[in-house]
Amino acid sequence: MRGNADAGGVAVTVPKSLMQLMTAQFSAAWVRCDLEKLMELMSDAPLYRTSSGLTFTGRDEVRQGFARMCQPTNVPATTRSPTPPGKFFFFDDKCLSYWTLTLPMPGGESRVVEGIDVISFDPDGRIRIKDAYRKGS
Repeated sequence: MRGNADAGGVAVTVPKSLMQLMTAQFSAAWVRCDLEKLMELMSDAPLYRTSSGLTFTGRDEVRQGFARMCQPTNVPATTRSPTPPGKFFFFDDKCLSYWTLTLPMPGGESRVVEGIDVISFDPDGRIRIKDAYRKGS
């Protein structure tokens, strides 16, 4: 079955315009590391899978996971350089969001990390799952 399903197993679609709005707000909140806004956009029972293989389930854990990504212990917040995703593709109840992050490395060099998020939405348009993938280096 494609997309979300209601209690009777009937497919529920999410309007593309709503997914576009929520994704734009979510991306802007990531760039600012605005945890309050990020969590406002998440469903009541969210799931967050990081590109390193960690899984956070439920609002409290997802908030902790987002906080961890916004302030990695070895990267000062003032030196992170996230950019808003450049490409979005929407289908059914999902969005593919391509992103780039520049991180400082020892010795003054920087490392560019590219990745993609697979985002799944609830029927009300809030984000149910954020599943992150990144290119290895």
